[in-house]
Amino acid sequence: MTRRRAIPAALALGALAVLTLPGCARARERWDARFNPPPPEPARIITPDSAAVSPAEVGLEVVVWTADDTYFRVGRALSMIGRTEPSLPEAEREAWKRAGLRVLAVPVEQLDELLIAAPPLTPVQRQRYAQLPSWTPIVRGPGLPHGVRNPDGGSIDPGNPRLIVRSWIEPGVTDEGPADRLRTELAIQIERQQRPALLTDPLAARSITAAGEVIESLLTALHGDGRTAVVIVAEQPEIDWNRLPDIPPPPQRGVGANGEGPHADEDARERAQGPEEQAPDEPASADPVGPGAPRDRSLGEWMLSSPGAPARDGRRPVGPRKVILVLIPRLQSAPPPPDLGGGAS
Repeated sequence: MTRRRAIPAALALGALAVLTLPGCARARERWDARFNPPPPEPARIITPDSAAVSPAEVGLEVVVWTADDTYFRVGRALSMIGRTEPSLPEAEREAWKRAGLRVLAVPVEQLDELLIAAPPLTPVQRQRYAQLPSWTPIVRGPGLPHGVRNPDGGSIDPGNPRLIVRSWIEPGVTDEGPADRLRTELAIQIERQQRPALLTDPLAARSITAAGEVIESLLTALHGDGRTAVVIVAEQPEIDWNRLPDIPPPPQRGVGANGEGPHADEDARERAQGPEEQAPDEPASADPVGPGAPRDRSLGEWMLSSPGAPARDGRRPVGPRKVILVLIPRLQSAPPPPDLGGGAS
């Protein structure tokens, strides 16, 4: 009986390592994917390739987020990107401005710049709609106090201001040939507080025009070709974004010769908290231009902005915040024209 020669232990372990090396690599990949995920991609709110829009996605996309507006941060961000005034009649544009709302046209490819320059304090909300032949509420603001004026100078009844929209596809013709456009109509409605329905009331759908007053001077129609988005933000009617005051430097707390001072620990805590947790030293409701008498807030400011709150009861002040509303028309790219030129016969 012949005896088999034993395989040396070192050689056996080496062969086992060679045989299991691919399995170890895959295990390492699974481990990294689970416990060491790659860093997240930068936040984007646009589709890089507009031709990737499917027929089911054609329509209006609404993107909403809230940003910090200390020292007019949102206005500064919009003044730096390629914004233009939409093709609106002068009377409608001035009515929106008197109402405390700015309606701007921003190229779709520059929306990410706006998102970076005015980063969201809350999660970005996105909603896609198909064609909306009926008026549909998009954004609803808090209840208005007594005394708020409408752009025409009259008083507004108490209620909740909301933006209502309807949109549909219209055929059009450009220099490049036929191309669809998205017609979007905007209006501001003051929604009245409805009485509770009785159990005996019929279950009938109410007309949106019966829900409250629609401000006629803010009824606007826009046409989008998919390359330009509409951005709506609140702003004081008298503010010019091209003439904003300079941002003051951070306050000096007094540093000693050794680089430390009586507020060194407090400064370190503020740096550790990050920029989003820090608040301005002055009350958030103070005008950065200088102290002055309180003023009446416009309809748009009540609807899409917050003046913040000063420090109270040991709590740190909260800076002013502003809602950024983006309306993006989603259209399919027109197919190339058929090749009608025949080959050589």
